[in-house]
Amino acid sequence: MNKSYDIEIPYLLTGPARGRITVSDPRLYGLDNHFIRLDLYPLIAPSHMRRHYGWWDIPLKHVKQESTNFIFDFSKRTIRLDNQRIPVEIMQGWRGPIEEDGYCMLHVSLWDKSEEPPHMMEMKSQPVVIATHGLSLPLKQINIPVTDRCNLKCTMCPRQNTKDLIEADIPDDALQSLLVSGRELSGILLQGLGEPLLYKNIFNVIKQLKREMHGNSEVGLTTNATMLNEDTGRKLLDSGLDFLYFSVDAATKPTYETIRVGADFDAVVKNISRCVEYRSTFARNKPRLMMNFVITQQNLHEIAAFAGLARDLGIENVTFSHCLGAQSGKMEIVDKNELFSQFGSALGIAGENGFNIYLPPLEKATAERCFFMERAVVLAQGDVVPCHAMAPGYSTEERRRIFGNVRKKSLEGIWDQEDFKEFRYQVLKGDFPVECTGCECKAYLVP
Repeated sequence: MNKSYDIEIPYLLTGPARGRITVSDPRLYGLDNHFIRLDLYPLIAPSHMRRHYGWWDIPLKHVKQESTNFIFDFSKRTIRLDNQRIPVEIMQGWRGPIEEDGYCMLHVSLWDKSEEPPHMMEMKSQPVVIATHGLSLPLKQINIPVTDRCNLKCTMCPRQNTKDLIEADIPDDALQSLLVSGRELSGILLQGLGEPLLYKNIFNVIKQLKREMHGNSEVGLTTNATMLNEDTGRKLLDSGLDFLYFSVDAATKPTYETIRVGADFDAVVKNISRCVEYRSTFARNKPRLMMNFVITQQNLHEIAAFAGLARDLGIENVTFSHCLGAQSGKMEIVDKNELFSQFGSALGIAGENGFNIYLPPLEKATAERCFFMERAVVLAQGDVVPCHAMAPGYSTEERRRIFGNVRKKSLEGIWDQEDFKEFRYQVLKGDFPVECTGCECKAYLVP
């Protein structure tokens, strides 16, 4: 769909930034009852009130030509429209409590307020990084790799392409170090390269984190749902977990069981359905339930059907992602025409049924960017690497950059090392270190 407006703003915001609003529909020029809203959320653990920078409303009565230049001054929380006879300063319409630097999503929407309540006509989103205090962003999210053991042999999993993976649970000293470090973070993913429900103490770990972390933080995990029997499902949903991903990757039994070797499609669907039903029995909105689909040529034709399966199960969030080849870092090539068609059908199903669907770009981004520089990935034996693309199976040892081990030094201490800071500086500036060569996570803007 062609948008009637667009906005240009720098990706990296280190101070007052110049931008441009382009309105391609002349019928919108100067309208009193329409406005463009800029809405800013952190990428890690956003929420409507508690973790939301706020919004700015630009009345279209001040936009009287195709292009309008502006200056966005985040430190003052103002937008100044420049190409007016008298510059117009837009104050923040609502200011949330969040003050931190970091990765954000800027949602830009067109609104009509001729009737009450005002209604949104169009919306687009783009990533930005707020770095008003320098290019060393605060650490906001980690993974705690409770286990690297798994009960499946999925065809696209990097586990099948590495010999240096130790199939074991996280050592106790590494776990305790991470539990202490995690208290002040915004998000924790209890995930390594294994199935987290194989870790026998998983429920107690979740409960401890939820007791000790601040109220705006989130804890979640991804499961293949094979072990979610009635007892396990109830314990998981009662643990305080904030979000739960189900990795499914297909909509039919033959395709699913060909990809997820060792799993039973009917049993997995039943397990997910039971979790949805149990949560609804208590009228809860947590954990948020999501279903994941990694796109390959093998399952491409089931993208729309997968959205239909999520609808039938009562899942409120569905995510699709490209499959990155193990160790090569390259995205698996699929039929683009079929992909476009399937995406369109999936969006239609989501729109008709009121659930959220997240689709990756169809093509490579022209600018390479990485979204991991406010996160740290910890491997099961305690080594700290910058992102999951440097974990075993995704990278060779030559491409892996290890900055320390949490069994020897605190995660905070590792994060503040000069060599780790310098690595993050380079990535944020787009001057990627040699270890990032060939990684297409940054080419596909995968958050």
